[in-house]
Amino acid sequence: MGLLRKSRYKSRKGRKHILSLRKSLVLEHIHKIMERALEEATKGNIELAEKMGEFARKLARWTGVKMPRRWRYFFCRKCKSFIMPGITARIRVRQNRYPHVVIYCEKCKNYKRIPIRKKQKN
Repeated sequence: MGLLRKSRYKSRKGRKHILSLRKSLVLEHIHKIMERALEEATKGNIELAEKMGEFARKLARWTGVKMPRRWRYFFCRKCKSFIMPGITARIRVRQNRYPHVVIYCEKCKNYKRIPIRKKQKN
């Protein structure tokens, strides 16, 4: 008879704890990579910034972690490239129909509209 296989995690609580630790580490790593990518873009090293942004996106996909909303705006929905405000993208605030921010990708000529919501008084 073969040896009985011991469970790696003794309880579900232990497994959940490890998964939450992994998620927090990955999010921290993504945050640092994206900040560094923006720094490189402002210095003028656009190719390196794009590679770093692409790596951060892949890291989120590989680990199954959602990219934080703050950093999701830095990627084009159509061509999936890293968008640097003022360098590879145009950003405008518009009022027609409803107040919104328009992000225009210079590479694929795609628009992304983000509505601006007014704070409700309670």
